[in-house]
Amino acid sequence: MKTGASSKSSNPLVSILMATYNGSKFVCKQLDSIINQTYHPKEIIILDDCSTDDTFVQLKEKQRIYPDIMLYRNAQNIGYVRTFEKLMTLCNGDYVLFSDQDDVWMPNKISQLISQIGQHLLIYHNSFLIDEDDKLIAEMNTSDTIGALSTSSNKPLMYNNCVPGHAMMFDKELLGNVLPIPEGIPYDHWIAYAALTIGNVKYINERLAYHRKHPESYTYVQSTIGKNKEIRRFKLERLRKINSERISYLKALATFKENTVKDNTLINALIDGLKQKANKGFSFKLFFTLFMNRREIFSIYKKKSTVSYLIKIYKECRGLTLFRE
Repeated sequence: MKTGASSKSSNPLVSILMATYNGSKFVCKQLDSIINQTYHPKEIIILDDCSTDDTFVQLKEKQRIYPDIMLYRNAQNIGYVRTFEKLMTLCNGDYVLFSDQDDVWMPNKISQLISQIGQHLLIYHNSFLIDEDDKLIAEMNTSDTIGALSTSSNKPLMYNNCVPGHAMMFDKELLGNVLPIPEGIPYDHWIAYAALTIGNVKYINERLAYHRKHPESYTYVQSTIGKNKEIRRFKLERLRKINSERISYLKALATFKENTVKDNTLINALIDGLKQKANKGFSFKLFFTLFMNRREIFSIYKKKSTVSYLIKIYKECRGLTLFRE
């Protein structure tokens, strides 16, 4: 059953949760963009995951200047998912926002999200994409690369996640439904799916942050130009990884307690289809499942014709055994 967000005061407490790890190059710029918001966050909680550079030193200096910062450090490296999970147990805000260590927020980001969340459990925004030199990446937005929600159905988030953690703000009511985070799924995918399953999620097409993309994956591709065997191997490894990750994410989503019988039936059909794809030349199971649910599963992308859907679904269902190194 869909529920609305709990009522809030006109001046709600906002918790900013930041996980850091070896982020000394950008973290102070991001913190400054948070501290200088037009709606001032009075609870900024930072948990460092055992950085080996001087990130923690920089954070301690920021804390000395800005007492609203609460700074902690993990006893051992536990990864970003468990770090954000731990952060969620420490916050007290009416609304919760995650912060990447290397983004830059627009000054009105928090005020815009608060003014527009209404009775939704979760709201998220569009973002500019920038490189390590703060330059725009071909004037692209996050919605250009991962799509955006345009439906109240949770089906799109079974196959892809288009709700990035850096862009979301959610009602504290959701915390009781998302903790603990199951193994095998990113924290933002899990939270977005939970919010869309039990409540309503709102997308606003306003670019309220500069989201930084790092070039490591592109560097490898560029270095293999002219080396067809290396390119094929890279593509095959990437396809295998995507397929394996999708299965892992779906298994995690299947554990959500508020799923309906129909939800779990679809999730299990997708898992079976993806397993078939990994071991055969073509997955008819996956083709049928995606085609029957195409308008919702692929609704995060621009509207397509039936022919376009068929082409996309066919490409999704080609088995990995067809690809040769």
